[in-house]
Amino acid sequence: LLYQSIKVLLPDTKILNFHLPIIIILSLFSSMGWTVSQLMPDIFTSYLVLAIFLFYAWNKKSVGMYTFLSVIIISSILSHLTNITISVLMIGFLFIAFLITGPDRKDLILFIKKSVVIVTLIFISLLILREFNRKYYNYQGLSPTSQIFFVARLMDTGFMPEFLDEKCAEETYDMCRFKGHLPVSYEDFLWNPNSVFNKTGGWNINEHEEYGRIIHDVLTTPKYLGKFLYNCGMHSLSQLKTFEIGDGLTTVYNKESAQYQTATRHFDKREFREDYLNSKQTQGNLKFDKVNLMNYILLAVSVLIILWTFIKSKFDNNMALFTFIVIGTYII
Repeated sequence: LLYQSIKVLLPDTKILNFHLPIIIILSLFSSMGWTVSQLMPDIFTSYLVLAIFLFYAWNKKSVGMYTFLSVIIISSILSHLTNITISVLMIGFLFIAFLITGPDRKDLILFIKKSVVIVTLIFISLLILREFNRKYYNYQGLSPTSQIFFVARLMDTGFMPEFLDEKCAEETYDMCRFKGHLPVSYEDFLWNPNSVFNKTGGWNINEHEEYGRIIHDVLTTPKYLGKFLYNCGMHSLSQLKTFEIGDGLTTVYNKESAQYQTATRHFDKREFREDYLNSKQTQGNLKFDKVNLMNYILLAVSVLIILWTFIKSKFDNNMALFTFIVIGTYII
């Protein structure tokens, strides 16, 4: 995807002079390698961004290239529910920007045709997702665990003890039994084996019917809705500057953790006694200070290059489109 993007953005240059150096620089001095190497689907957001850019940028792609980009878009949406929202909002923003620039009729028709195709791909992804959930979880919807993750997110707000103190007098939540022992973070709620979530059914999605009622009561009570929206705003601002190597790293992988229990079912337990529990990560000694310094320096240099490009106005349509998509998606 990076190779094809460079071909579009720098059509008059020898691509090998740019592609390999860019890959090396990003791998060694940015957080790209950290994101790629995690056993998490977050990297698919980057695939989605580049695929949608290429979908709009080229007007004479082969059927094979359009098919490849379509598969990437569908796979990216299936890999992470957030990508549904990102893709829909991205198309909406592009449409507004396209109208503001005052395109001619021919370009507008082509843009609309491509947008219809991408919207169709999003719709196909949703149908596939519903079918997966029906087949494997007997669930009619996009996410059988969305309420679990939403309640986990509510733990980050800090107002859940106050909310339960107020509501437990009139509601029969099972969670009321644990209102004095609620976790104070998203991670602690989901992954601590002694959390209220794991003590009341864990990942058995049929054990948390009340979560839907809790979410409804929070979002329909003006006081708590206001606190929740404010908290979301603060988290969004925090996420805008969260790009370090090591972000999301945890050391809670002791013998009680779900990770340890799962791994010991598939690997030699002696290996875990000797190596796993003594590793730098579980001991809290895995540091990224020096490599993060390079990460910051590369970011600063990149920003200067972007600003210089803006000042020199060396933007053709594809470069402007690429810049708008990347910055727009980052904010979304």
